[in-house]
Amino acid sequence: MCNVDVLVDLKDGSRCSATVFTVVEVESLMGKWAGTGEAMGGRCFRISDGLIVQDPGIGIGIMTGVIAG
Repeated sequence: MCNVDVLVDLKDGSRCSATVFTVVEVESLMGKWAGTGEAMGGRCFRISDGLIVQDPGIGIGIMTGVIAG
């Protein structure tokens, strides 16, 4: 999987969300947008609450550490 949406329920009762993308997926999207003219012709990638990772399959332990800071 090259991108996934994540919902996190925090201990204080609040909730946050993010979309996790792999580098390969970002490159693929930017290449597609170069042909469609979106995102300045594929020259930029912008997403609110996004996280870019090198490889798919990041484990829950690693993501817990990322969220904890």
